[in-house]
Amino acid sequence: MSAIDDLRTYLDGLKPGDVQDAGQLSQLLSEAWPDFSGSDEESTWPSKIVGRMEEVKWTPPVLKFAIERHGGTAMGSTRASLHDWTIDVEQRTALMENTRYRQLQRRNPPLHVKPLAKDIADLIINGRNHPALQWSDNRREVYLQVGEVIPADCPAQTLTGRRKRFKDELIRCLASAGWHQLSGRRPHTYGR
Repeated sequence: MSAIDDLRTYLDGLKPGDVQDAGQLSQLLSEAWPDFSGSDEESTWPSKIVGRMEEVKWTPPVLKFAIERHGGTAMGSTRASLHDWTIDVEQRTALMENTRYRQLQRRNPPLHVKPLAKDIADLIINGRNHPALQWSDNRREVYLQVGEVIPADCPAQTLTGRRKRFKDELIRCLASAGWHQLSGRRPHTYGR
C-alpha cells in the first residue's frame, strides 16, 4: 500500500466531524503529503505537520486543519501565523486557504515618541549633558546614541518604526532652533 492509501484507510475509519486526536492522522498525512498537488505552498514540509495539526475536521472527502507557523517569531515577532489547509483526498489537492495570527506573547505597549523627541531636542538646544549625547569639543555638534533613548527591547520591525518616528520628530523639534541632521556623518549626528 502507498502512503496515500494508508491515509485513506485511516480516514475511512473516522466519523465525519471534528477530529479530537490527530496524532496518528498527522503522521499518516505527513507521509502522504508529497502526493498532494499544492502541498509545497508556503514551505509546508511534511515534518511541519506531525503533531501540529489543530482544528481538524473531516468532511469526506475533505480534511481541514490549521498549522501554527513560527517564521515570524524567529525575527522577533510576538505572533505566530496560523495557516488553514483544505485537503481533498479524492482529488489529491492541498490548498492553503487563509492565514490568521495567534498572539504568543504580550504585545509591547505603544511608545509615544513626541515627548521623548521634545525632551532630547531641549537637551541639545540648551547644550545639556545626557548619557545618550556625545558632544563635540565646541558643542556645536552632537551624536545621539538612539539606543539609550529607544532600547532594542521589542521586535525588530517595531524597533525600526519607533526609531524612525522618533528621528523624524527630533529633526522637526530641532529645526525650529537652527539644528539639523549632518549628512556625511554617522547617523544621528546633529549640528547648527
